[in-house]
Amino acid sequence: MSEERPGQVLEEERHPEEPEGEGARPRVPPILYPLASLVFGGVLVWAFSRLLLAASPVSVGGLELDGRAVAVAIAIFMALNILVGAALVAYGARVRGRPASLPFLAGAAAAVVVAGAVAAFAVGDVGPEGALGKEEERAGGGAGGRVERITLVAQELAFDQAELTVTAGARVQLTLDNRDQGVPHNFALYTDESASQAIFVGEVFAGPATREYTFEAPEPGTYFFRCDVHPTQMTGTFVVRG
Repeated sequence: MSEERPGQVLEEERHPEEPEGEGARPRVPPILYPLASLVFGGVLVWAFSRLLLAASPVSVGGLELDGRAVAVAIAIFMALNILVGAALVAYGARVRGRPASLPFLAGAAAAVVVAGAVAAFAVGDVGPEGALGKEEERAGGGAGGRVERITLVAQELAFDQAELTVTAGARVQLTLDNRDQGVPHNFALYTDESASQAIFVGEVFAGPATREYTFEAPEPGTYFFRCDVHPTQMTGTFVVRG
């Protein structure tokens, strides 16, 4: 009969009863763990990219944020989530042993995937200049439903381009990036320099901010565009090719 020493932990207490033989086998083949991680990581990256591409200008408390600023905010928020998730996982068993940890991590990942899927179906065709909704794409007429995107920058009371070229009948999606603090600008298209007949007149807005104008390109020819607020300083030629 052996005596139990103070502080001694019985073998039975340290090692609960295990099945005899080779021991308990894993329920899932080990190869599936890296494969599942690869697939899950790919889905997260795809969903996150859809969110960034779907970013569009918003107004928060009177502050205008363009699509790029919104995308940066989303990226920072995502980076913080990754850091928090990595910190939680780093604690190992102390985190995994808490009932709320696994639902928290799984819920955050599921939210990103669902948001990305919604953005992917809502955005449709995404180009380098921004997102184009499916309804807007279907509405495009002429030139086989062709959509042409243009970015025009207004800075220091001048446009960064003096000539714009599009295809006749195409649906033009022009983004005006007004970088002049507190100065209003717009984009307006006229038949000629007299500005007596307007083809399209965009909303006037103060910078720094962006606006997206959509209109159908007229018949082939050479036209005139300007900022209606600064008609002598900010002008250009709008060329429509056949």
